[in-house]
Amino acid sequence: MSGVKDEAELLAQSRGDPVEHVRRHVEHPAADVALDVGVPGLVVLLRRPLVGVHALGEVVDGGRPAEVDVREHAGVDEGGQRPVDGGPVDARLDLRDAGPDVLGREVLVGEVGRIDDAQDGIPRRGDPLTGRAKPGDGAGHPGTVGRSRRWTPGGAVGRGGHEPIIRSGRLSPVRALTKLTAGPGLELVDRPEPECGPADVKIRVLRAGICGTDLHLAGWDDWAESTVTPPLVIGHEFYGEVVEVGEDVTGVSIGDRASGEGHIVCGRCRNCRAGRRHLCIRTQGIGVNRDGAFADHVVIPASNAWIQPDGLDPDLGAVFDPLGNATHTALQWPMVGEDVVITGAGPIGVMAAAIARHAGARYVVVTDASDYRLALAEHAGADLTINVTRESLADAQTHLGMKEGFDIGLEMSGAAPAVTDMIANMNHGGRIALLGLPHQSYELDWGKVITHMITLKGIYGREMYDTWYAMSQMIATSERFRSAVAQVITHRFPAEQWEEAFETARSGQCGKVVLDWS
Repeated sequence: MSGVKDEAELLAQSRGDPVEHVRRHVEHPAADVALDVGVPGLVVLLRRPLVGVHALGEVVDGGRPAEVDVREHAGVDEGGQRPVDGGPVDARLDLRDAGPDVLGREVLVGEVGRIDDAQDGIPRRGDPLTGRAKPGDGAGHPGTVGRSRRWTPGGAVGRGGHEPIIRSGRLSPVRALTKLTAGPGLELVDRPEPECGPADVKIRVLRAGICGTDLHLAGWDDWAESTVTPPLVIGHEFYGEVVEVGEDVTGVSIGDRASGEGHIVCGRCRNCRAGRRHLCIRTQGIGVNRDGAFADHVVIPASNAWIQPDGLDPDLGAVFDPLGNATHTALQWPMVGEDVVITGAGPIGVMAAAIARHAGARYVVVTDASDYRLALAEHAGADLTINVTRESLADAQTHLGMKEGFDIGLEMSGAAPAVTDMIANMNHGGRIALLGLPHQSYELDWGKVITHMITLKGIYGREMYDTWYAMSQMIATSERFRSAVAQVITHRFPAEQWEEAFETARSGQCGKVVLDWS
């Protein structure tokens, strides 16, 4: 080793580089380029990488080799066979098996160097041997990630102080649960990692909830066929870590934990310009009209990212979308001292019961055909649950000693008999908010709606962003409410077990089913 040491020291003196960096290069002469990625004891060796294609490199960590997926973008000689001596190197490395300290980290070296808190967050051109940013150099060239900001080892920590996630999953390509063709079924496939635009953020998905919409898409009913154009990555209820932000983004930082508003609006229609974005006539749904969150990564506009507080349970973060539906529906009307009926004890109906209790309702009654789900509603704060296969809302009034009917109705089932029973048991002047989507149109007793002066209001999604503030504050200020929402999550599955997860969600013997993508 003395010869290697001497050669390294001499070369270091001539280059003006640290001896340790040069020694690693000298000790592995078969490598075209040796890269120090800023992790003690780790050096990446690139062997004859080609332009625009993947080539195999090698990670040497304590003498243990590991496979590295390398994409070379620049710094080649005239034959395109190897980096020009001293030229820039830009490689994306998947360190899957390189040891616990770097397992699964995405490392960008060379042209896009590390991000330093002391700098302005713009990637710098990296040194070809060390892979470290050189002050004063410009941003990337064509074929790199440009000026977008990404986490690399030693880079900035997010606003909340979170350490970047270390995981062994694929980085490029990424896993994605996809509707590949028109027809029933889904497939978990490898797809290219989604690109982050200048106004976007890329989120590494940690948890994702299965929604009734996802079941429709998997089953490919008439609604799905008329709405979705395959191929499409589905899923819209999620929570994860921000791993990349576009150059125009402010207010969102790498390392932040976030949920996502699943409706993307145009910003140009009359309602958007008037501040009523939830009424946008050009709304696009994540996982419905554009690729969604049943994947390792999802890209959304930065304005749709809802930054979550430190310490929030990832499972809870994944249900903010349906919790927002429940909040938007339940808080349409003042509830203090009112008698409230909720038809449908799915996850949203159960969360609506928790909101009604939190908001000061006198009585909260929940109906459904599933005893399993009605038990969840009781735990969430319902005073009385009615299994509609055995009883009706008229029976509920008798049990509670009510004399005039319900003041507020929250329709979450989409079932015609539930709506009919609700209208028949509303007080004069009663107010009904309808969220449940029916499978087909149905008749109503319009005479009773008119003569009893009942107000009907359709609800879709969440108000942007009043609903998000409301539910965040309820979660933050009430342990009882937080616990009531958390108990709605009854089943958790690794992403690879998505088929079992979907079957569980279809069974009705569950609350919210969550997929773990971490």
